[in-house]
Amino acid sequence: NGVEALEVVRNNNIDIIVSDIMMPEMDGLTLCRTIKSNIENSHITIILLTAKNSIDDRVECYNAGADGYISKPFELKVLEARINNL
Repeated sequence: NGVEALEVVRNNNIDIIVSDIMMPEMDGLTLCRTIKSNIENSHITIILLTAKNSIDDRVECYNAGADGYISKPFELKVLEARINNL
């Protein structure tokens, strides 16, 4: 839930967010745009997970400010490697 995620970000020191795009109340793209547009939180690294895999979908994620994009299904090792790399 993107609304709940924003509340967690406001009340905690967060370094990285791994979020699905499809969520209730606020989707991952809106969450990403909201976090990246706030100077207090714009440094937080965001990786978006999605079943969408077209080039337009990837471009939309990066245009929203995502630092990483992983399409589903994915191997946990790939996500861990991406997190460690960031």
